[in-house]
Amino acid sequence: MRWGKSKQKRITLEEWIQISKKSQFDETFSFLQYCLHYAATIDEKIDVLNYVLTVLREDLKYSLIAEVIYKEEAIDLDTRFFPDYKTLDGTWENIKEYQSETTKEIVLSEDCVIGIPWKPDRIWEKVTFMLKEPFIRDSNHQAIYFPELKVCFVLSGNHSIAVGVIYKKGVIKANECSIIPAFAHLKSDGDNWINSHTNEILEPVKDFRIAAMYEIARLIHQYEEKVNADIT
Repeated sequence: MRWGKSKQKRITLEEWIQISKKSQFDETFSFLQYCLHYAATIDEKIDVLNYVLTVLREDLKYSLIAEVIYKEEAIDLDTRFFPDYKTLDGTWENIKEYQSETTKEIVLSEDCVIGIPWKPDRIWEKVTFMLKEPFIRDSNHQAIYFPELKVCFVLSGNHSIAVGVIYKKGVIKANECSIIPAFAHLKSDGDNWINSHTNEILEPVKDFRIAAMYEIARLIHQYEEKVNADIT
């Protein structure tokens, strides 16, 4: 027997970060599995899922606003909160194709608004302006509201909206967009977004919280369908 430390493969910083994110995703669902096991009714299960969903979206909201302060390069979601996905026949779809004509008024002091400011000078400009002036809504402020997540995702106007969120002032409008059409075709294991029909990896997850929120919303939808089926 040889004594001493066994050789371990060195991993890169990027690999370590991905492992950490995967662990956080798995721990989230370990916690949920524990809670769901002891929940006595479907309503209780939905309540705990909504609780964790709320924690994740609020954590993500402030985390992404903060990135411009302490990171050289902010995460880039490429104006897509969720990736493109494939349907059963292999057709590519984007969830934004399901935007409705219904708009929702988003109050920055109340609603969960997720945007990604990336230029420190733009933040400084908006901060100094909005200290004295009201939030001004304009055509550059574009966003999508996902009702199943209760999340408004900013497509443009990220800097002024982020400052409005922190200062708790301002109102914007967002087109509503259900993510339910993706539930049958898209899933995630915390590392990757995956085709539900073929298990093909579509692309890496950029933030484990987005993947966890999606999977929680999918679970809530399944429970709600079960409740509706029992009623009918």
